[in-house]
Amino acid sequence: MPFQSYERLPRHPSYKLEFWDGQLRISPRWRSHSFFLELQPPAERPPVDDPGIATIRPLAAADWEVLPEVLAAAFRDAPPLGMLANRRRVCAARDWLLSTRDGGEGALVEPACVVAVDTEDNSKVSGALLVTLMISTERSWYASMRAAVLPSPPDLVEGREQAQMSWIFVRPRAAGQGVGTALLAASARTLWNSGYRELASATHRGNDASMSWHWRNGFRLLPHSDSLRRIRSRNRDQPIP
Repeated sequence: MPFQSYERLPRHPSYKLEFWDGQLRISPRWRSHSFFLELQPPAERPPVDDPGIATIRPLAAADWEVLPEVLAAAFRDAPPLGMLANRRRVCAARDWLLSTRDGGEGALVEPACVVAVDTEDNSKVSGALLVTLMISTERSWYASMRAAVLPSPPDLVEGREQAQMSWIFVRPRAAGQGVGTALLAASARTLWNSGYRELASATHRGNDASMSWHWRNGFRLLPHSDSLRRIRSRNRDQPIP
């Protein structure tokens, strides 16, 4: 490949493009943005835009069989699933979701896991939101980053661990119609009533749709642990030996 052609290639923040000895080398560069949402009492949550688009109900055991296909469809244009053919994309989605179901990302908060289904056909799943509890290493990292944004997080009911939104996804034909926001509202209501006061989340760098959705729904961005501003601030606070 000529170097001039390499210079004209489109860039994506999730991939690193390098040109060595006349060859193009592409390597993944996965980074994520972390967020938190301070939950509010249910009465203060905004109403669903259009209840006729979808019905929100609790996650059922049978839903795990259809969720991989929904997830694969939702991420068909986003990395890393967007790199795969349809069958492999569904297989990868199934592996991820089964790991979530079986505690690979922390214990599942089942009452707060919800799905969106067709208003007229309860068997047609349009999207889902899955909540888990952070494992110990993630919880300590989150606490330190959270303290850098606001020193006093909202009080938690005693014994409650940090909840995180492991997955939220909506079929393309249902996207952009408030289904994701309705899923969040339903899950947040259950979390609040169960004693949780904050919800963590994350999205891959370069997933602009997900980033915009988090902003629209009130999530706040956490700093990166390798932020140069944080490093400089930390160094200033350290005493000189």
